[in-house]
Order: sequence, then structure tokens, then C-alpha cells
Amino acid sequence: MSLKFKISLLVFGLLVLTIGSFASVLIWNEKKALYENQKKQQMEMLGGLEEVCRAALIIHQDLLLTNYLKRLDDSAQVVEAMCLDHTGKIIGHTNTAEIDTIVPGFDKPVTKAPEIIFPDQSTLEARSCILIGGQFVGTARILFSQSQIQAHLDKNMSAARKRIFHLSLPILLLGLAAAFIITSLFIRPVNTLMNGARTIAAGKLDQKIPIKTHDEIGVLAKEFNLMADKLSELDQLKQDFVSSVTHDLKSPLSTISISLNLLKNEIDKIATQGADPAKMHDYVLQSGESAQKLSHLIFAMLDVAHIESGLKLNLKSINLEELADKIVRSFRIIAQQKNITLDLVVNSRLSLISVDEGKMERAISNLVSNAIKYTSQGSVIVEVEEKNGMQKLSVTDSGQGIPPESLDQLFSKFYRVPDYNKKKKAEGTGLGLAIVKGIVEAHNGSVHVESEIGKGSVFSITIPL
Repeated sequence: MSLKFKISLLVFGLLVLTIGSFASVLIWNEKKALYENQKKQQMEMLGGLEEVCRAALIIHQDLLLTNYLKRLDDSAQVVEAMCLDHTGKIIGHTNTAEIDTIVPGFDKPVTKAPEIIFPDQSTLEARSCILIGGQFVGTARILFSQSQIQAHLDKNMSAARKRIFHLSLPILLLGLAAAFIITSLFIRPVNTLMNGARTIAAGKLDQKIPIKTHDEIGVLAKEFNLMADKLSELDQLKQDFVSSVTHDLKSPLSTISISLNLLKNEIDKIATQGADPAKMHDYVLQSGESAQKLSHLIFAMLDVAHIESGLKLNLKSINLEELADKIVRSFRIIAQQKNITLDLVVNSRLSLISVDEGKMERAISNLVSNAIKYTSQGSVIVEVEEKNGMQKLSVTDSGQGIPPESLDQLFSKFYRVPDYNKKKKAEGTGLGLAIVKGIVEAHNGSVHVESEIGKGSVFSITIPL
């Protein structure tokens, strides 16, 4: 069942419910009005009989009474009508044979006001006292057939139901048509959204869903467009990563292959005493360096996989100053080769901190390595301090800096900052800072970066004690 049909059915159902409720109210009011009108007619008949009875009792004018009783007798609802004097003697009756007879067990009405009573299940009686000068002189009585009254009411109610039905039917038909039209207008942007989503799912990530309303559909379309942009960005990152990794794998593998072939050639010359030991040594070194590059790439990818699957920490209490000093000493030779000053500054006395020493060493080493890598001259300073229950380690360099538009993506996997001067991507896999972020956040810490083009960068990690 399509969404369009479901919504149309729902709208039509609500319309039927509304019209049905309205029609029920109309029928109830019609029934109430019919009952009230019926009672009003009965009281009007009784009132008319009361007046002609009074005239007959005062001036003994029986002709008017006889004519009125005959008219009452013509009504299908009237069983009998009569006029009695104060003794219970009938002075007028729809059945003339009853005139001058005494009503057995006659009791004058208890109340002076007109009243309706129910002598039995088949009839109801309307009666009223006749007063002259405040004195009781007689009674006017009319007996009605309840079956005839009900038949009359049923006939009128049937006619009322038909009128209401004839009024409701075109409204329902118009409502059904309106439900489909409204649903079509509502579903149109949903279909546009659905077709756009299918196109995006098919791989056309440049597809934009052309919905610019400010309702929920518009918001959803905007989110789909943002998702497509993000997928496109991730797809580009994937392509860049595949290209980079392919190059990074191909380059050392080619070096290893060439070096091993050259080494084999030199080994083959041993028998003829023509081998060059110096060349053999260089070939071995080249193979070892390339193998180390491959190992670094593989371990970086493994680290990212471990972080994404949930990093397990082997915590122990260490002195962060001692760990930082160890890392600085290990990179000092590399820094000196580039004529860069590498120093450690401790700004406060440090407490022991509970961390995974191996993983924290990896994170700090990545920051120091990047700082040296992207600094051509000047200095790299590692600072450690403790404040407000936190220990903070900052790595400040005087390198080329990072473009502002790259700061938000800096810690994303496989992202590499374009070289500001050469307008090209920097070398590497783009995993180092993602690993730093993953390790630090696993320790409930945070990573922060500040940078300015041409003036350098400051990377800070903060870890709670």
C-alpha cells in the first residue's frame, strides 16, 4: 500500500468521521425538535379543547365543542377526546354515544396546570382543569395513541435522515477528491525526495534535491544534500587515500625489489671477485629503510582500526615529564639534522597520571614528528603543565602553519593538509593526527590546535588526572 493511498485513506477517514459526527448531532437535534414539536402540538390541541369546553360550560354552546371534537377525531394520533363537568359527566366526546355518561372513578386533576400522564403503555393522556372565576368547573381530556405518535416521529425522522444523507453525500465525494488532491500535493515533495535519495544511493553524489521549503520535508531534503556532500567528500578522501597508499606502498616495494636485484647481482659477482661490499651495504640499507616505511604505514592503519573498534588501555601511573623527555631525546638528532631547536619546558610540578604509556608515547611522538616535519627552520617546543586537575602537553612549532579551512578536518582519517606554498597535498597517509585524537579521547582527554599561516602551530592535548 503506497503512502499516497494511506494518507488519502486517513484524510478521507477523518472526513467521514467528522461528517458522521456532525450528521449524528444534526439527527439528534432533529429528533429532539420533533419530540418538542409533538408535545407542543398536543398541548395546543389540549388548549383549544379547554377553551371550547369553557365556552360550552358557560353559555352551553355545544356546536362549537362538537365541531372541535370532530376535528380532533380526524387526527390519527387521537384515540378519544372529551369534555367533562365538575361531576365527571361527559358533555362532549369524539364518540357521541358517550355524551351525558359519567366517567367511572372520576377524580378531578390534582394540578391546575395542563399535564401529560401515561395511563398505560399504549396511550398517553393530556388533560387540563377548566376554571371559571377560580372555581373548578370541568376537565378537558385527550388520549393519544403512542404507536401513532411513534409512527409519525419515525416518518419524520426517516425524512430527516434522507435530507442529511443527501446533504452529506456530495460533501463526502468532494472530500474524497480533496483528500487525493491534498495528498498528491503533499506527496509530490516526498517523491522528489525519494527520487533524489535513490539517485544519491546509485552513486551520483553531485545530485541535489531541489526542495527549499521550510517545513520538515525541506529540512530532510537539506540533510540529504548535506549527506551527499559528505559522501562526496568521503569518496574523494577514499580516492586520495587509495592513491596515496598505492604510491606509499609501491614506492618502498619498488625500492626493495630493485635493491634486492642489485644485491643479487653483487652476490653473483663474489665468485669472480668483482663484488663491491660498499654497494651491497647500501642496497641492504635501502631495503631496510623501505621495509621500515611499509611497517610504519601498516601499523598506522592497524592503530586506526583498533581505535575504531574500541581501544583497550593498559593503564598505569607514570610521570608525564619523564615520558615527554624520553620522546624529545629520541627526536633531537632528527631535529639537529634540520637545524631545528627541540626543547622541553615543564611549567609546574607534575603529579603521577594514569595512562597507557605505550599509546600515549605514540600520540605525543606523532605530534613532535609532525612539528619537526613541517618546520624548515626555527624551533619546536614541548611544554608540560598541570592545572585544575588536568595535565596539558603542548607542541609548538615555527613552521609553515595550517590554512584556516583545514582546521576542522585536521583530525579526520586520511586527511592531508595542502602545502600552502606548493598548493599540493602533503606527503603521508593522513592517519597520524587521527591516531592522536583517538588515543587522547580514549583517555577522556581532548585535542586542540591553533595555527597561523607563516607563523607556526600549537597542538595541545589535555588529560584529566
